[in-house]
Amino acid sequence: MSKEIYDFSLADLLPGSITGDESMSLIISALDSQISAFVQEINRLMIYPSIDTQPHDVLNILAWQFNLTSFDGWNTSMPIEQKREFIKNALELHRYKGTRWAVEKALEIIGHNTELYEWFEYSGEPYHFRVIVDSESAVLTAEELQKLTSYISAFKNIRSHMDTIEVNSVVSSPIYIAAALYDVDTTIVWPE
Repeated sequence: MSKEIYDFSLADLLPGSITGDESMSLIISALDSQISAFVQEINRLMIYPSIDTQPHDVLNILAWQFNLTSFDGWNTSMPIEQKREFIKNALELHRYKGTRWAVEKALEIIGHNTELYEWFEYSGEPYHFRVIVDSESAVLTAEELQKLTSYISAFKNIRSHMDTIEVNSVVSSPIYIAAALYDVDTTIVWPE
């Protein structure tokens, strides 16, 4: 019969000749409590499968481990969901660093829908690019533009230069349209 590691006891391994020994059972119970405490900590060691449950301080250490803190865009006070997404995508971001995908993915993680156009796609100077950001708000603040520039610089290739960041804002507001039709037709019938 197999047992889970959480249900394990050293008493299960003792041979029958010493299971009745009182001093041995005291030793086993003392060791079992220590082993049980150690086994309960095993779940805390499974950090990578449980990134979604890790606190801020652990995420900051993981960000350092994955070299995400080396650029100005990483902020220890950024929302925890963004931290988790960066850490989950860290290996892919580093693997494709210097590509269009890495820039667009990094900006997607911080909540911006973007498209990057390279110089040959818009008749620009060689090795230049521009970024078009679809913004839900009417205007991006200077702080947000600085943040975008920092992320772009961190994940673009070194030889390329950014020409512009274009912001497409879509502002929704209800439009009320009213119409009325008034038609009068008078018919006079003369008595005969």
